[in-house]
Amino acid sequence: MAGRRFKDGTISSRWPDLTPTIRNFNISLDTYTEEVEKMVKIKKRGSLDYISKEYQGPIEELPFKEYIKDLKKWARKRKAKPYGKPAAFYYKEFDKASNENFRADIGIPIKERKKGGEGYKLKFLPPIKVAAKKFKGTPADYQEAYEEIYDYIEKKGYKPVGQRMEKFKKVPEKKEGTFNIQSELQVPVEETAKK
Repeated sequence: MAGRRFKDGTISSRWPDLTPTIRNFNISLDTYTEEVEKMVKIKKRGSLDYISKEYQGPIEELPFKEYIKDLKKWARKRKAKPYGKPAAFYYKEFDKASNENFRADIGIPIKERKKGGEGYKLKFLPPIKVAAKKFKGTPADYQEAYEEIYDYIEKKGYKPVGQRMEKFKKVPEKKEGTFNIQSELQVPVEETAKK
């Protein structure tokens, strides 16, 4: 192992030269930051209407298929014209949520706005900017994904302003006791006021 080189040109074999390691670390850190910026983006989300039902309990026990089936049945019966992919709306901030206190509204988009009731809630989403990131993983991977999103939001001069939302590419299914999820995570944002 190469020793540490001092200003006078001498080399100490006792202390290793960490310059290559530090240089490689800096490159990796820069690359990581660039990759995060590629994965997270600010985009405009149009207005949407959702019909939803609330769920409270361990995330691994969330009956996604039953909820979606029930919501579609409700929407068709009332001619609300369901369409598109299901979504989840989260109550707690990502760093305060846990498997034990998980709470979310599971919803589907509808074309015709209808009155809720009896456990069904209408959600109207106005047009807004969101920080969005494609997600593929299990519930255990949420923490890291949201940390990347919130770091990006702060770096780009925005602040979070609303309920987190997750748009599922397909209804999550369990494999080996945990959900395999493909989705897009969205956090509503607005620009930080400039001083």
